[in-house]
Amino acid sequence: ENPIPKSTTLHPREVHSFPMVWKNPSNGQPHLQIAGCCVYSLTTVDPSTGNKTVNSDLAQVRRICHGLQDKVYRPENVYAHGCEKGDLVIFYNRGVIHSISGQLAQYKQRRLSWQCNMVSITPSEAYSN
Repeated sequence: ENPIPKSTTLHPREVHSFPMVWKNPSNGQPHLQIAGCCVYSLTTVDPSTGNKTVNSDLAQVRRICHGLQDKVYRPENVYAHGCEKGDLVIFYNRGVIHSISGQLAQYKQRRLSWQCNMVSITPSEAYSN
């Protein structure tokens, strides 16, 4: 974990707030989407009162987020692609959590990766039941 140094000042335009549970636009079901390594505060809302609570204890916030993601990282939920020269790997960014495994570290030529982002006309919507 790399907490933000206390000397770092973030400009408001550099700070974004996203729901942790999004509504899947295809089926309306909840979808957990957290970048646990990027979260530095957690805002919760009591549904009965509307009162907001902000937790800025970085270690606690990261423990909460990583705890929610534990199920995602179980072996039966992980697909590890064995990259070979010429492979094209495409994934649905709103539907999966992705990472680089480091399997290519043994080779001098690691990999060449391009990222293509497509704008959606459907903004992400927070899930509520």
